[in-house]
Amino acid sequence: MRWRTASEIRIEQGASDATGVDLSKNMLDYARAHHSDDRITYLQGSLEDIELPDNQFDLIVSSLAMHYIGEYERVVKKVVSALRDNGYFVYSALHPHITARKLTEGWVRDEAGEKRFWPLDDYLDDGPRDLQVTPDKKAVIYHRSMSSAVNGLIQAGLTLDQIIEPTCSPEGLILLPHQIVEIRRPTFIIFKTQKLVR
Repeated sequence: MRWRTASEIRIEQGASDATGVDLSKNMLDYARAHHSDDRITYLQGSLEDIELPDNQFDLIVSSLAMHYIGEYERVVKKVVSALRDNGYFVYSALHPHITARKLTEGWVRDEAGEKRFWPLDDYLDDGPRDLQVTPDKKAVIYHRSMSSAVNGLIQAGLTLDQIIEPTCSPEGLILLPHQIVEIRRPTFIIFKTQKLVR
């Protein structure tokens, strides 16, 4: 299976041009090597530091990056400035109930090792968390309660269009039955917003 960039998908869907941004040089090298198109520009940088032109984009998509952003409000304001009137900002992130806990990792299990429940703690305490990525590696992510995430979007001038909490389809569960946990508590959340002309 070939990995596809969001920029490549937008071009396939009819966009006249697209800009892909990533902090990783390796990811951008892969994208340039496998998704070469004169209509796609690739930029290296973080969302906090990258310069975006004002009123340039009809759609800005961020896939699983916003939970790494410490300066959420500043980045959202930057996105709003870069959007044209009526443009959309859509982003996916780890769900706030996944990022809330400071100490406990994973499910609470019974004596047989079966997943019983997903504990929630420190939910209203926004801020950095250590996320165990692999057994020997951690990453810093930033927890935001649902109200902090949504109000940050609204205060920056965006209108909330939709919140999606993805889960598995019945067909997907046949192929991957262990994903039943996604029905009990989704891992991700998607915010779809629009910069409406007032």
